[in-house]
Amino acid sequence: MHIIDSHFHWWPRSVSDSLCKRKTHPRAEVNNRGGYTYLRQQSGDYILNSWAEWFDLDKQFEHMDGLGHQVDVVCSIGPLSVAFSDLAPQEGRDLSLQWNEEMAGAQRKYPGRLWASAAVPLTRKVSSVPGTRNIVPTWGLARMFLRLNISRLPLRSGIRNVCSSSTATKPGLSPLGEASWLP
Repeated sequence: MHIIDSHFHWWPRSVSDSLCKRKTHPRAEVNNRGGYTYLRQQSGDYILNSWAEWFDLDKQFEHMDGLGHQVDVVCSIGPLSVAFSDLAPQEGRDLSLQWNEEMAGAQRKYPGRLWASAAVPLTRKVSSVPGTRNIVPTWGLARMFLRLNISRLPLRSGIRNVCSSSTATKPGLSPLGEASWLP
């Protein structure tokens, strides 16, 4: 049987390490589960506690290879996706660039088995992330993850810019939502 896990969590440890260096929210802390605790807001009730397996891609594939089925994955940014837009524009740009480069590297390491999502911070200048206008050719990533519940940002123009620039790269591309397009 060929299984495609379309909600697979592997997060680059380097991105969480970068969030650990922050003194203000959003930020992360190393936890006792071998992962990180992601803290979005000072007074928020949302706290994400990940564990070691989320950060060890080789170990995850080793486990799946032992299941007796071919398992391929589509990486989900999941609840961490808002961090890229919650940060100051330059910092969000830098962190999304770091995420996208790590994801592209993982996709190259596991061609045909792993498809990765690009992080795009929704700020006034969506195209400020290098490669945003060419997500597919720049990194070869399979999809773009846009978090749509960020009330403080001018989403209509930002999303329109991302959609029009992305569809120019790959006709029919619809980057809105978690699993809205695959190659």
